[in-house]
Amino acid sequence: MKQKILTVTIILLSLLLLSFVVSGSRKNTGKTEETKETEGQVLGEDLIDILYWGATCPHCHDTIEWIEENKIEEKIKIIKKEVYNNQNNTADLSKKAQICGLDENNIGVPLMFTKDQKCLIGTPDITSYLQDEIKKQ
Repeated sequence: MKQKILTVTIILLSLLLLSFVVSGSRKNTGKTEETKETEGQVLGEDLIDILYWGATCPHCHDTIEWIEENKIEEKIKIIKKEVYNNQNNTADLSKKAQICGLDENNIGVPLMFTKDQKCLIGTPDITSYLQDEIKKQ
């Protein structure tokens, strides 16, 4: 009888542990294809423009749409980091805002952190900067 109870207990504990492992691996981390490639240390990231954006931000989508329509990424390397659903990207945005002297409690997106370590906020400033960068090439 004790052997059966011990066996059942071990099986239940194993199933419980397995369910934690499976559920933990299925959690949505807010990663998109853009953020997957940018996690960890990106070689030369300080030489690349970084666009911080939010999944439900209409201005962000306007900026990304403009970038796609004008095929900017064929001419300029841009790393896109979604910040609403990815805590690592949010923390990175806060660090960049500090570099620019911005109040990290009032940061808006879209925000581009340029390779020259400047923060550009909003679609007009970002698109103007990108147009100027293309002209330099």
